[in-house]
Amino acid sequence: MHMKERAPLLYRIFVFYFAAEFLTIFIIPFILPETTYLSLYLSNKAKEKTRLFFKNENSLIPDELAGWKNRPGMSRKNWVIDQHGSRATHDFSFQKQKPVRVMFLGSSMINGGTRITNKETISAYLEDAQIETLNFGTMMYSLDQVLLTYQDRLHRFNPDIIVVGIDIEPIAGLKNHYIPFRMPAEENVPYIKPRFELHSEKLNLIRVSAQRMLENIPENEALISFLSENDAFYYKFSSFCHMGMLPGSSGVRYIYLKTHRLLRYFKSDPQGELLLKAIVKQIRLEAKKHGASALFLMNTDETTLLQSGIHGYLKDLYEHELSLLKSSGARLIDVRAIFRESRMGSSALFDPDHSHYSAKGNKVIAEALKKEIHKETGILSETN
Repeated sequence: MHMKERAPLLYRIFVFYFAAEFLTIFIIPFILPETTYLSLYLSNKAKEKTRLFFKNENSLIPDELAGWKNRPGMSRKNWVIDQHGSRATHDFSFQKQKPVRVMFLGSSMINGGTRITNKETISAYLEDAQIETLNFGTMMYSLDQVLLTYQDRLHRFNPDIIVVGIDIEPIAGLKNHYIPFRMPAEENVPYIKPRFELHSEKLNLIRVSAQRMLENIPENEALISFLSENDAFYYKFSSFCHMGMLPGSSGVRYIYLKTHRLLRYFKSDPQGELLLKAIVKQIRLEAKKHGASALFLMNTDETTLLQSGIHGYLKDLYEHELSLLKSSGARLIDVRAIFRESRMGSSALFDPDHSHYSAKGNKVIAEALKKEIHKETGILSETN
């Protein structure tokens, strides 16, 4: 006997459910505007953070060049930003106060995150009687934003050396405009950034206006239209529109996204790699133009450090990117190698989030940096 006859109620429920799945996947996305889906895609916190962003009430404020920047004069528990937008330990001006001035650029991996104090950052541990440091690390910055801000204004602080942090999966940040599409869980930085495209070995900037693009979020069709054409992570939002509403299709979407992520271990991205090398090269050229040298800090997270579980059998993406950057002529500090040589446990080196460094981890990195800076400058610094 068929299920329709034996359990008519259950049969109707199944028919209704599969009809609903069919409608949400194949029909409704072509009827509802994408702004409706964006409203569901973004968390309430992300929407609120965006609203406060334009009122200059967050730790980050709009920047027409780079998308956002540190709010000058901001202080919140461990997090203190000076009038220049730097997480420094002392007052400074355009003129250096010690023989060697080192400027730190990058993301929260460079500025230290929110759990440590200014005195526990890599830059603070590097300072001594001969070395002065400035830390302009900014939450969620990619290398393109580092290039733009140094090129536009930060070079005026006349550093002798710029230390540029390169995060895990640096190419991803270079192909992304809207942070929620690449990292939906990053609710504190739901903002939009510019990015570069590489055409005939030339970097072309795709500019964005945070005010225009994020105005009236999520009711902004211009934002979605722009991202559908320019953001490599639009597929995450598109799959949400079709498969993010009901449990069955959401499960399929989860597998789809996991498979898409897994493919990076087996499929190369030659265009992305060329873009990464071009931006690193341009940062080096900009530093040289302003009388500085560039030193790149290849950051790691706890998973990459340990290479445990399935990661021990997959392609070592960290080593691949390290080799790629070395081939471009960049001077690199390999943080993973430094941590492994320290023989300290990962729990001592990393923050509880398993990504940012602890104060001890920052100190280990600073000691390795100090040796490299001694080698370059010939100074004999006192150890803190």
